[in-house]
Amino acid sequence: MKRRLSIVVLVVPALAGSAFAQDADLATLLQAPVEIERAEDTTVIPVERRFGKLHVTAAVNGVERSFLFDTGSPTVISRELADELGLETVATNRGRDANGTVVEMEFAVAETITLGGVTFHDVPVLIYDFSQTPMGDCVFDGGHIGSEIFPNSIWQFDMVANELRISAPQNTPSYTPSGRFSARLLDAGYPHAPIVEYRIGSVADRALFDTGSGAGISLFDDLLENPDVARGVDAGSLREGRGSMGTSAGGEGAETALLRFDFDALELGGDRLTGVPGENRAIPPTLLGTALLDRYRVTLNYPAGYAIFDPLPNPRNTRPHPGFGISFREDVAVVSQLFNGSAAESAGVRLGDQVLAIDSFEFGGRDAAGRCEAMVAMTDGGLLSAAREITVSRNGEAQVLRLTAD
Repeated sequence: MKRRLSIVVLVVPALAGSAFAQDADLATLLQAPVEIERAEDTTVIPVERRFGKLHVTAAVNGVERSFLFDTGSPTVISRELADELGLETVATNRGRDANGTVVEMEFAVAETITLGGVTFHDVPVLIYDFSQTPMGDCVFDGGHIGSEIFPNSIWQFDMVANELRISAPQNTPSYTPSGRFSARLLDAGYPHAPIVEYRIGSVADRALFDTGSGAGISLFDDLLENPDVARGVDAGSLREGRGSMGTSAGGEGAETALLRFDFDALELGGDRLTGVPGENRAIPPTLLGTALLDRYRVTLNYPAGYAIFDPLPNPRNTRPHPGFGISFREDVAVVSQLFNGSAAESAGVRLGDQVLAIDSFEFGGRDAAGRCEAMVAMTDGGLLSAAREITVSRNGEAQVLRLTAD
């Protein structure tokens, strides 16, 4: 039997400094009820990892596409799909992306968004031309599904089975009988992103559970200056570097100091997690990312207001960081991150180097599809971690730099 439930969407300031226009039309849009129609109490949909992110198949107004599933963002529909669907703009939003860059997007309403056997009605969505973002066409097809559809459902991420389970409130998924722990889950209103209470020593704060982030924990720079937080960093694991923190809607972030480390002082619901792969970020809030899904089955129980973390019987081994990163800038592969003491730095690799090849994998002369292939090789194929030679362009000539183990 199908059932419909109403969800009231509230207007609040967005996370990470984003600013939403507060005209009357937009306020009415975001406060309008979103209804849920369920074919069954629990639906299970497959999740695929691509480019280090979670991807699902969903349908917007009956048109099916692949979407990045991003708990730290509102739903954003690609410009191409919005035009195909004939979505009409009802308001404009101006906010900041993960790098703090101001980005303007249009608001529209999707009559339906369907995930497996669950359909969400009259959902406010943003529209963005992902071709404006470097390599955006590789990562995004229909766009990304975000968190405004989360209230009044239970969402379970099981990356052992590579599944996402969406359940009605009275049908809580089963949990591992021992070793689990919980943390308070807060719903601060639109866009209803999952906010989890955490503690580090004397510091009590709130983190965003963000499947758009690849780290286990991302701590913003000001917080890392707190002595209690700094003591949680495993000194033997700390790696310092420079480069961009990544690409978001507003483009690639500026060059800055980078940190990677294991973190031993994260407390969720009174339980301490150790060895959590961490990194720094420029701006609040703290993020809990997809690396946790390699160690825990995570359940977001919105109706009950808590998040459950079930330890996996066989945690997935995280591939070691290669000590450098590569981005495409104007169709040219360049070194965009470099860490001190890495094999790449010891071999003479420099930040900003144009990369011609890694081992036998060539970067030059690639069309758009070829650059997407290169991204897959770097993010999912372990190309950088396994590198033995990097060929760069120096003074107009190819120079081969041979790497040895760190």
